[in-house]
Amino acid sequence: MKKCNIVLILLMIGYSYSIAQPIQYDNGNVDSIIIRSASGYHNMKEFYCKEEVYILCYDTDIDNFTISGYIKMQDVRRYKKVERNTIKKYDIQYDIKEKIQFLLSAIEQTYRPVNLSDFGINENNIVPMIDSTMRLYKKYYLQDKFKNYYIQECKNIDTFRLFLTEHYSRNLANSYRSNSSSGSGFSIYIKTSLNTYYISSSSFYASKQPWNKFLNGDMKLLSSIGIVNFNINNSLLEILPKDFFQIIDLTNIGVIWDYIEWYVERKEIHRLKTLYK
Repeated sequence: MKKCNIVLILLMIGYSYSIAQPIQYDNGNVDSIIIRSASGYHNMKEFYCKEEVYILCYDTDIDNFTISGYIKMQDVRRYKKVERNTIKKYDIQYDIKEKIQFLLSAIEQTYRPVNLSDFGINENNIVPMIDSTMRLYKKYYLQDKFKNYYIQECKNIDTFRLFLTEHYSRNLANSYRSNSSSGSGFSIYIKTSLNTYYISSSSFYASKQPWNKFLNGDMKLLSSIGIVNFNINNSLLEILPKDFFQIIDLTNIGVIWDYIEWYVERKEIHRLKTLYK
């Protein structure tokens, strides 16, 4: 009987220890993660901004992250609309801790070579993928016969592989580009027991690569580290609601659009060089 009591005590100690294991990031316990998607522009005449914010907080009582907020905002000139979704206190996603750990690990890996398996694209579906992407963005090239011809020409898996190698190289991590008057992108805030970290996506490329991690809370590009890693995109797709604002850019649609623009730009530069020789 005494031995049974000892075993029971040890099991209880092990259980109490196991339910108090918060995720760590940079030696600090992760308290909360805020994911924000925003898009906007402004000039002398008008202003527009739309954003959604998803807030995950660690709850020690249940040793898991709960969805503590899901906020949708829209601001057009002087009209502002804020919608706050009702969230139950213990609304939890399945395997959310594992998904958050996957996200944090991806942020730490500053470069990960890309391949076709990252996007589910192959020689059998490259053509329908480009066609479906163009249906979303058709207004851009509808009136330009040269660019429309290039798009038909780029429906080739080997050319797409070349794009992945050239475009998503390590050099992209050092070429963070943004536009001060307009832009769209994602931001990730990681709050730990020791510090707060800020990671932002590119507002220039549709796929949101490269990401930038800002050091010591200083949000200046000179103090940031560039990241090219599609596991960040993939982990956000696992964590966020399926209808989250601009989430389609994190999918292979964003990659295909980057590919189309990359190919058209190369062909147009070549055409103009030939024309003005």
